[in-house]
Amino acid sequence: MSLEQFFGKLFPYNVDLLIDVRSIPYSRYSDQYNKDQFKRSCEKQRIDYLWRGNYVGGIKKNIDWDQGIEEIVDRANQGSVIVIMCSESNPFDCHRAQKITPDLGKHEIKVIHLPESKRQNRKKSNFLQGSLSLIW
Repeated sequence: MSLEQFFGKLFPYNVDLLIDVRSIPYSRYSDQYNKDQFKRSCEKQRIDYLWRGNYVGGIKKNIDWDQGIEEIVDRANQGSVIVIMCSESNPFDCHRAQKITPDLGKHEIKVIHLPESKRQNRKKSNFLQGSLSLIW
């Protein structure tokens, strides 16, 4: 997916923060999604970018899982519309649904996994083909 398509799909949601939870924030197939380049692209779209794969990543040992969750909770409680990005295309095969979502639920933070949004609202059915989780 091109960056233009990616950000075009975020626009209707008024996302203002993208949290990248890839343990290794690089793509061998799409250089535009490598951490530094992707961060600059987010900034051009007025979307804050945070890499937190070292706190709430799915592969490597995390520095402080609870601190990473608390940061997400704090930003959501401040009114941010947050997208959590990982490299797994299906959030249900990813730690976003298996670990992050239950922990956010303990704080009463609503998470929509975008494949669900296909059933919730047909107008949003093409949203990133399930590559992100939206904190609404």
